[in-house]
Amino acid sequence: MISIEQIEAEIESLPNTDQIRLLAHLSERLGSQKRRSVQTNDEMLMSMANDPEIQREMAAISREFAVADADGLGS
Repeated sequence: MISIEQIEAEIESLPNTDQIRLLAHLSERLGSQKRRSVQTNDEMLMSMANDPEIQREMAAISREFAVADADGLGS
């Protein structure tokens, strides 16, 4: 297994222009992974929102809190 110190030494041996290109490439790659992660989370939330069992549970919770909503304290 290569250590971080070894990787750093290899990077330091590169010309500055190559170091900058590497940094830009890694930055783009990490940003792309983050965007995919956010998209995956959004897809999971949509799936949960469309799940009939979760919809029934949310309706039950709404019914339980309907009394509190009707008491006028939120107004």
